[in-house]
Parts: sequence; C-alpha cells; structure tokens
Amino acid sequence: HMEDPNEHISLAVYLEFTPELGPDVLSNEAIAHQKDDLAGKMSPESRRQAFCGIDSRAEIPHICLDEDERVSSDAGVTFDVDSVLAFPSNLAVAKRGIRWSPTRMTVSDLQSDLHLRSIPVTYLDGSGKQHQVHRPVHQIPHYTFGRVVGFEDISLYLLFPNLYREEQTCSKLRDEDFRLWMDGILLPAIYQCYSAAHVQHYPSSYDHSRYNATARGVETLSQRVHPVAREQQLVYFLPPEALADVWANILIRVQEPGFRQFQDITIFLQAKNLKYWASAIDECHTTTDVYFDVGKETCPQQASQVVPWSQLAAGAIEDPTEKRAETLLYRRCCLESYGLQVSSGPAGDQETQKQVFYPFSMLRDTGSLTIETGKRSLRRAAGLLYSQFYPSVKEVFAAGNVYPFTNAAIETLALDKNLRKTWELVGGGLSHQPEALIKAYLYTKLRYYYASLGSIFTTDTLLRWVRWNINKFCLGFEMVYSFQDPHFVTWEHTRMMLMFLRCLQFSYTGGLIQKVGGCWRDVRYQPDARQPNGLRRYEGLGFRRTMEMYGYAWFLDKIEWNTLTFRQPHAAYMMFNNPSMQTVYRARYHQVRDVRIDFIRVDKAYQWMLEFSAIPTCLDLVERYLRELCLCAFRKDVFFHVKSALKPECMEAALSGEIPLCYDSVNDAMLKEYQPLQLAHGNRLAVKDIHVLFAWLWKSTDDHFERQGWSEKPYRMLFQQSFHAVKTVREYDDQTLVELGRLSAPLIQLPPNSNGYVFGKAWTDQSPQKAWFDEGAETKLKL
Repeated sequence: HMEDPNEHISLAVYLEFTPELGPDVLSNEAIAHQKDDLAGKMSPESRRQAFCGIDSRAEIPHICLDEDERVSSDAGVTFDVDSVLAFPSNLAVAKRGIRWSPTRMTVSDLQSDLHLRSIPVTYLDGSGKQHQVHRPVHQIPHYTFGRVVGFEDISLYLLFPNLYREEQTCSKLRDEDFRLWMDGILLPAIYQCYSAAHVQHYPSSYDHSRYNATARGVETLSQRVHPVAREQQLVYFLPPEALADVWANILIRVQEPGFRQFQDITIFLQAKNLKYWASAIDECHTTTDVYFDVGKETCPQQASQVVPWSQLAAGAIEDPTEKRAETLLYRRCCLESYGLQVSSGPAGDQETQKQVFYPFSMLRDTGSLTIETGKRSLRRAAGLLYSQFYPSVKEVFAAGNVYPFTNAAIETLALDKNLRKTWELVGGGLSHQPEALIKAYLYTKLRYYYASLGSIFTTDTLLRWVRWNINKFCLGFEMVYSFQDPHFVTWEHTRMMLMFLRCLQFSYTGGLIQKVGGCWRDVRYQPDARQPNGLRRYEGLGFRRTMEMYGYAWFLDKIEWNTLTFRQPHAAYMMFNNPSMQTVYRARYHQVRDVRIDFIRVDKAYQWMLEFSAIPTCLDLVERYLRELCLCAFRKDVFFHVKSALKPECMEAALSGEIPLCYDSVNDAMLKEYQPLQLAHGNRLAVKDIHVLFAWLWKSTDDHFERQGWSEKPYRMLFQQSFHAVKTVREYDDQTLVELGRLSAPLIQLPPNSNGYVFGKAWTDQSPQKAWFDEGAETKLKL
C-alpha cells in the first residue's frame, strides 16, 4: 500500500485533529433532543470529513498502523488452559458431588457448536419414516443437569439425541419429555440410591420442582401479577458416593418400554477457569473425547496502574511519557501469512479448513483470525479443532460476553412511534419499549465512557481511537434523532439512524462486518425478473472498498450532509430498509412489510408536498393520492378482519385492497354461508349517525372517541401521518381538514341503491361487530 498516492497518517497524528470534528456525546447521560441543536454544532463540511474522510482538499487520509508502530523489547509470553470440553462416561466424574438443578434453564447457556464434531441423531418424519443425521452439540435436545461441587465453573449437561425433532426451533426439552424424564427415570433413580436423610430435601416430582421454582415469584406478590411467573434456579446437593449408582440406574431404566426415546443419553462437560480442575474431576470417568483450550498470550511487561479519580477529573497525569503502556495488535499480513502456510499443508486439509478474519474497530491492517479445521481433516484427527488469534484489548470493554452496542433491538429507536405501534399490532403483539431501549443505549454509552476514562491515559493511542470511533457513530445517530420532526419521523431519517446504529456494532468489536451488506458493499446486482433489465441494484457504504484503499472504513460519498439523508441517485438503492424489529414478525412478515411500504409512500408524498408547496394543482393531486392510499389501507384492514369469511379466489384481491367496499362487491367476495348479507338492528347500537361513524373512523386526535384495540391499525396510522403532512404544508386547522375529508372523494364508500348503507365498523355496548350502517333506518347489516 506504500504506492498509494493518498496521505499516510498514523492513528496518533489523526487523533490530534478529532476535537475539531464534532462534540463528545459519550459522557452525556441523556439522548440528544431538538432543543440541544446537536446538528447546529457541526457543519455539513465537518460531518462529511468525520464520516467520509474528505477534507477541504478533497483528499481522504490513509490510516496506516505502520506509522504508529514502536518496537517492544519488553514483552513476555504466558500460557494458560482457558477451558475444557469433555464427554464423561459417568456422573461420578464429579469427585465432590454435584449441585443438581431439577428444573430447566429458561435459556440454555450452550449456544454454539464449540467447534466439536457433530453428533448423530434420529428422528421420524411426517410419514413415520426414520432418519439419521448429524447435528452440532448445541442443537441436540439437552438441559443443564448441574455444576460440579468445588469447581462451580464446570457445567454438566445431559444430551438426548433421540429426542431431536426435524421441526424444532430450540434445543430445550419439551415439557412432556422433561416430565417423563423426571418422574419416570431420574427421580426414581435418585430416590433408590440415596438415603432418606438426603432425599427428604429433594422434590418428589416434576410438578413439585416446578412449583417450588416459581413460589417466590408468585406467592410473595401483593401488587402486580406477572404474565409469566419468575423462576428461581433451585439447586440440591448430590453426594459423590452414589453418583455411579445413579448413572447405572438411569442406563437400566432407559432400556424399559416407554423410556427408550431417552437411550443414547450423553453427558457433556464444559469448564472455565481451570485452577481447581485436578481436585474436582476424577479423570477415571473421562473418555478420550477431552478437549483443552490452550492459550498463549504475549503482553508488554511494564507494570500497570490505576489512575486516581482526582487525577482523572483534573486531567493531571504525572509523567505520562514514562508510564505510557503499550498495546500489541496482530498485523493482518502476518495472520494471512500464517493462514496461507496452514492451508498449504497436506492435500486433505486444504479444502476443508475454514478461515475467518474479523477487522478490529473498522481498521484494515489489524484484527482477529479464526481457523477451524475440517471435520475429516488430518489436523482434527490429530486433535486440533481450531486456532484463534485476537488482541486482548477487548477485555477493557467486555462485560461477560456483552460488548458495546450489539443489541440489535436498539434500531427500534430509529422508527416513527406510530409505525412502531402499528407493527406491534399487525405483527402479533411483540413490544419494544422506547424507554427501555433508550436506557440500554445510554447505559452502553456510559459503560464505555467509564471503561475508557481510566485506561485511555496509559493505553493512549488505541483507546483514544476506539473512543473517537464509537463517539462518532453515537454523534451521527443522536444528530439525526434530534434533527427530525418530533411528530413525524421521515423514512429517510429512519434509514440514516439505522445506518449509524449498525455501524456502532462494529465500531469496537471485531464482528463480521462483511455480512452487513449495507455497510460492506458498494454496488451489487441480483437477478430480479420484475426489473426491466432483469437485475435489481443494491448499494451500501462501501467499507470493503474504503478499508482496502485507505486503511479504515470511511463512508463513500453517498450522503447529503446538509439534510442528513442519502444523496440521489443512491437513495433508492441503499440497503438500510429492514429494521431488526421487522424481522421478528416472521409469521406476518408480508403484512408488516406492506405497512412499511405504505408508510414510505406517505413519507414520499410529504416530501413532494414540501417540494411543490407553491403549486396548488400539485398539492391537490398529492392530497388525492393520500386519500386513495388511506382508503386502500382501510379496505385491507376491513377484509383482514373478515378474511375467514372470504372466498379463496377473492382472498388475495381483498387483502390487497383491490375490492371496493360496496354491497355487491363485498357480497360477491363472501362465502355462500354468509350470502346474502343481512341487516341487523337494535337500540343498543352505539353508532346511529353517519357523521358519528365518519368521525369515529377518520377523525384525527383530540376527540372523545375511545378507539381501544384498533387505534393503531395501519389505516389509522397512515391517515394520521397524511393528516399531519397536509396540515403542515397547507396550514389547515383540524376542523377544516375534517370538512375537506367529508366533501372530497368519499373515504367511506356508499354502495349503489343503499340509502346510506356504509361498510365500516360499528359497536354495540358489548363487542365490536363487522357491519353495514344504514343512517335512515338506524340498522346495520351484520356479517
């Protein structure tokens, strides 16, 4: 890269310019709002320079880590056994006994294959035919049996290969299987092998243990009832002297009729922090399938220290040059050289091994490398499963396995509140609370701030760089968050916030940024028969290109920094259109997607009205477009509510809003048992006037109607957004808009010869009814 004509600059030198490129938001305990004028504190030129790297000379700096390198002659090497994986042959492997858990964990802590060999499982398909396949260890139905006494970091799992189901979505044992296991096998074995002095403390059945676990969460309540009872993870001591007998008893019982689905039960052991391994584990009961995670670490040898808070607050650090610590990183070229050396080994290994490089903090020249040997390779046969190379600087911000800004649900903060509520209604009730997400975002900011505050003075260059990187993307997100209209979050601003939040996920950790198309790619095409040329165009920020050219993931120049939106012609193709919240609603994905598309249409219409606000003819045309859009959404909502009564051949057209709400059209779309539509009448009807019905269905806010249960329906959300757009651009008051709605193209369609029949929703005092409304006769046609 030394032939690159762009300026090569070290991290340390580049960081000298960063105070001029935006305010610090990491230390702020609140999220920015419109009154904070965060966008006004950073000029469009500074925004462009911070994210795209383009300065007044139109040059992009090349971040070169070679410029930061200092030779360290004082580094030492240490070795450590980080973890152990094993398949013991007997529960007696626990020398001092087991702390047994008679209930299942809500979420298993066994979440990956741990690079182990797959395990054969059998299952029956829908026709009763038996199949045998291989599945990774975390996909085998299992539960955490307990922990080893004297070494609480050793977990024992029981794997049940014969309980595997082709359609399973998780590896947690089903209730009926766990009940049979507890009541038919495990508890009888324990009660047979231990004395009354021990078993008097144990639960006597599956139900006994289940109710014990939820007793504290239910019986102590006095104010609030939780929809799901909180479980307490109770544990009981199983002494070591009878563990071998318990296991032998289990193996006998699983051979009996009614229990054979538990055959081939396997014990799996996972251990961390191995200081007390020898005193806690009896290796007589371990098999040859034992895997040790051996770590080799190279660290600078100078002493570390904690800087007193008084010095941090005052910024007064004594002799910083003498106490400056060093950070060792892996060079990418060295990692790739090692990977190439490994891959050029025996022919049997070349095609099967898997290598993955993870860039660190969006830098090209450093990162982590994982090499996993192939399932049938010579190295795996010799005992090597995988190798990992990574910098230990990640420990500064690691809280267990939780890293900054990796909670994808934070993307929900980028959504318009009405769109979010409508998605929750349409998608089936999953709720993301903005207050909880804001707290999670702010908590992550402050955790990083305090973690770096005491470390940044000693590990100066690298941690200052990471802090600058995270602060930059927080600043971008909060700038757009505070910049947008509090009443109407445009889709373009939602996309920008999604972009900054996704970049935050990689601002520190070495995640697989290559898998995020909107970040990694520049332009790509995919076959699409619906396009005129048969190809659909997609665009992203181009990190792959900029990291290769400039050593850092600068944005390609695709953003209009004045308005904080994507520039044309790139805007239509940028791949920031699917918030994580949308992907959760898999069962109703298409309906949720349609709501998003309609929302984008209203947003685009709003932009048109702003652009052509001086041309009344154009505004009239866009208003008509919005009315038709709302009416189409209303038809979709109505037919979705009665879809069980629709003819199969009419279902698609009705749910697409293509069938008008007139008597003949609706009647023809109904199944024969609902034809002809009948009138219903009664004095208990809550709505007896066409104008009341109109207001109930279509009036905006600030009225006395309670729209409980349907106020967030898609047509209501679109209408409120359209209402706001027209009110803002044409400066109408609410009453004028309502009158215009009544006088314009009908938002409630009248069927021919109906004397005022209207299809919509009307209510009795007891429950909602799907109905036609007859103004003159005060009756309704009930479906």
